[in-house]
Amino acid sequence: MRVVLLYNPVSGYGKSQRVALPLADRLVRDGVGVQLVRVGPGINADVRGALTGVDALLVVGGDGTVAHCADDAVATGVPLYHVPLGTENLFAREWGMSRRYETLMNALNRRQIVRADVGVCNGRSFLLMCSSGPDASVTGRLAADRARGIVGGGHSAYVRPVLAELLRPTFPRLRVTVDGREVVRDQRGIIVVGNSRQYALRVDPAVHADMTDGQLDVAFMPCASAARTLLWAAMARLRRHTRDAHLVYQRGRQIVIEAVGGPAPGQLDGEALPGQGSLFDRLSISVRPQLLPVLSARG
Repeated sequence: MRVVLLYNPVSGYGKSQRVALPLADRLVRDGVGVQLVRVGPGINADVRGALTGVDALLVVGGDGTVAHCADDAVATGVPLYHVPLGTENLFAREWGMSRRYETLMNALNRRQIVRADVGVCNGRSFLLMCSSGPDASVTGRLAADRARGIVGGGHSAYVRPVLAELLRPTFPRLRVTVDGREVVRDQRGIIVVGNSRQYALRVDPAVHADMTDGQLDVAFMPCASAARTLLWAAMARLRRHTRDAHLVYQRGRQIVIEAVGGPAPGQLDGEALPGQGSLFDRLSISVRPQLLPVLSARG
């Protein structure tokens, strides 16, 4: 058996490297051929070339790192396994993956491969979700803080952005169409387009999303205050938000989100949209059914 072990040596102040290297040594001792691939700023890595003739791609890092590797796994047909080191690790949670060596080895030996859907937003792939609203604004604030080097990792990094957002919350006016049908017309609120039901802190707005059904779930929660946002979050955490008559919940394959009256913040898989201020005027979102091979650890 041969695997590629991919990691970012500076991610999490070196945490990714501190996990990846001992993991590689242990795999080798157990007879697994391992090729280490480093990725990150300033590193020119040929991920697809490294994946030729291997049995699995093991990604050590967070959800953002997994999303950036998705196209390589799709192009080569090599199944992906997430060794979780991020803040939320939603992809790993979806597929029963963990840092436990026994869980990884069981997945490698059982080789239960599932074909997962891949979302596309303005030409960029995502695996979990796309959203706009206060959560996306927090993600943009966090990205700005990290660019200035004033925060570290983990949940504590979100304290300042969340407090700033609570003081001046962002509720974009949005127009949303699903498969050509308008479902939201010039309303303020929060929208989550989910390929997976998983969301931060187990607040799962797109609670019925399934990564293998060939569709995306759209959850729009109208609100214009921090108090209403917290109420939506509490209801979603308790799986009661779908009982609220104000919730717009749709499924489809082609979703368009337009910002009305000015650009709105957006995020993909927990990372701010690329570009100035992480803002968008229009998001064109679609799904590519069952393209990503996943080395599932479920069951």
